[in-house]
Amino acid sequence: MSIKTLKFSVDITKILDFFVILLIVLSTQSVYYVATSPDFHILQLVNIVLGFRVFYSLPGIIKYFRSSLFMSILLWGMYMGLFYMISAQGNSGFLQRFLLFPVLLILYVWFYIKEGRIRELLALYTKIISTIAVLSLFFWLFGSILGIFPSTGTLRIFWGADRFITSYFGVYYQWQNDAEFLGRVFFRNIGIFAEAPMYSLHLSIAFLIDFFLLGNRKKRKVALYAITILTSYSVTGILLMIMSLSLNIFFDSIYHFLRRRKLNLVVLVLPVLIVGVLLLGNNILGTKLSSASGSSRMEDYVIGFKAWKYHPLFGSGYGNMGLVNSLKSKVRYARSATGFTNSPTTILAEGGLYFISIYGYAFWHMISKSIQKMDKNRLIFATMWLYLFLTTTFEHSTLMISFLVFAIIDKKVNITLKKNADITEKNI
Repeated sequence: MSIKTLKFSVDITKILDFFVILLIVLSTQSVYYVATSPDFHILQLVNIVLGFRVFYSLPGIIKYFRSSLFMSILLWGMYMGLFYMISAQGNSGFLQRFLLFPVLLILYVWFYIKEGRIRELLALYTKIISTIAVLSLFFWLFGSILGIFPSTGTLRIFWGADRFITSYFGVYYQWQNDAEFLGRVFFRNIGIFAEAPMYSLHLSIAFLIDFFLLGNRKKRKVALYAITILTSYSVTGILLMIMSLSLNIFFDSIYHFLRRRKLNLVVLVLPVLIVGVLLLGNNILGTKLSSASGSSRMEDYVIGFKAWKYHPLFGSGYGNMGLVNSLKSKVRYARSATGFTNSPTTILAEGGLYFISIYGYAFWHMISKSIQKMDKNRLIFATMWLYLFLTTTFEHSTLMISFLVFAIIDKKVNITLKKNADITEKNI
């Protein structure tokens, strides 16, 4: 093979990888995913591009093919196939999202793990989110807040209701004009996502991957995530950064104390820091729960459990929110005729104990394995992802399914993300 041909081959794989990760981002609650006019068919596109990427690397996949890979695909197919026959018959979206996409993703991720290049995919996700963050900060400040740049168009989406939202060159959008600071109401930074909490979700996960899995702890990068989350005015994201960084300080302090057998300043003031963090978190959370949005979130947990009790094993049916909506109060229904604000009770209502079991297994595996290996970085990452799962609605997203796939493959091949021993893993 000539050098020119080799260069072309490498470029093609990088281009395909970029679009695979970008489409996973866009198919997780972006405005393009929930757009109604036009319909961008994002879910179909991610499967098509991922299919091309898998086909392009088919020789390598065949080379690394093992019985454990076959069993993973078979068990996933049987598990989801049974649920489809009982609770999702005729739902093409379920087939695309929970059968086609994860099977292709298992092959794709397996290949990258065997090639020792899984960090590249994670880093690509964080680079995409960081780029979106920089663009959103620019247009949020000079467009939404100062009005220096005029909007360039509108996009019709369905998110709780039918909405026409304002666009800035298709790389930044606005519609949530409900943030209040010092008596002034202003637009929340939603980037290219359906609402601020969905943008905060991506920012939070990108921060967790960068800081805890890839070991990228540059102050400039952390500040970018923190500032952008603040402009989204998302309590969930703010609390995540406070909790994850506090846990990191806590574990590092205990580790150094046990290793050196002597007290340091951090250990001495640690109880004060913990109390301070708890009080701050309680204050922020209390303010959120006292708002209309907060009351809706609390009601959704109650509604979800009530709906689950009607059909405890297999739920009322995938995508069937009729029972849930019938249990909503008039005030809650007026805020959003459709939709839910958290993942677990949505899954319970739609799919019962059977469907939520795969999610429970993924979190149990990631957390228990982190404890067994005494890997504090992966433990914080997994527990913070669980926190997002409990407080945000992204249960059917390609990003959440990607987490499930990682957990399943990690069970088979023991995924390691270490570049070297002192970057991403320290013993507690």
